[in-house]
Amino acid sequence: MLVRMATPAPYKRPSIASWLLPTMTGPWLAMVAAVGTYALVGPLHDLVPRWLFFGVGVLVGSLWAFVWALVASLVDLALLATKVRALPNGRHGWLSSFAAPLAALGSYAVYSPHKWYKFGPWAIVIALVVPLLISVVVGRVALGKKLS
Repeated sequence: MLVRMATPAPYKRPSIASWLLPTMTGPWLAMVAAVGTYALVGPLHDLVPRWLFFGVGVLVGSLWAFVWALVASLVDLALLATKVRALPNGRHGWLSSFAAPLAALGSYAVYSPHKWYKFGPWAIVIALVVPLLISVVVGRVALGKKLS
């Protein structure tokens, strides 16, 4: 009996829309899920209504999601230019654009960046940026497809 080995499909470049849709909406969905979960079950001061926390959290988180998507897009283009990874699209694109921001947001929940205030304002910025960069690069490299 002759067994035929499957040949890998040649790389087909994704369309811009199939790459940008998960890249731009995935972080926003992850942010809304994280803010909503924290607003429902997280510890809040008695004077802060949960609906107000959710509203302000989504407003602030939208800026964060935009920055994450922008950094992820630049990392995607850098990985494509160096021929390390293909542009994420489809299931891999949605997974990396939803799971990686949750990792960064989870790190903020474990150790909040505002606790770095005693080292100055740049320490807070670094505490915000480092988990974001690590989650983008690790998420894109670990969940991305190799360019063949």
